[in-house]
Amino acid sequence: MRFLAQLPLMMPLMGGGALAMLVPALVAFAQSDHATARAFFYASILFSLLTALLGLATFSKRNRNNARDHLLTMVAALAFLPLMLAIPVIEAVPDTRFIN
Repeated sequence: MRFLAQLPLMMPLMGGGALAMLVPALVAFAQSDHATARAFFYASILFSLLTALLGLATFSKRNRNNARDHLLTMVAALAFLPLMLAIPVIEAVPDTRFIN
């Protein structure tokens, strides 16, 4: 767990979102909705790898101003995490776009 404490806050948030995509993938697979399961599973794999690569790249970075970094992380989380989590929904539902 010390490893997670040394990462920037955005990395565990992205990793949690990527792992959370496995739940709808498993439910869709259990209901034989393979197209939806594939969309969520592939998005989970993609964002897990992206999170791992970003985590490795930023692992040794030392923060000087912790309060400012946490504020920027919260802004980034509110801006980018909904976009990340919407990608498999857009792939699974044929009539949906980012604008809808």
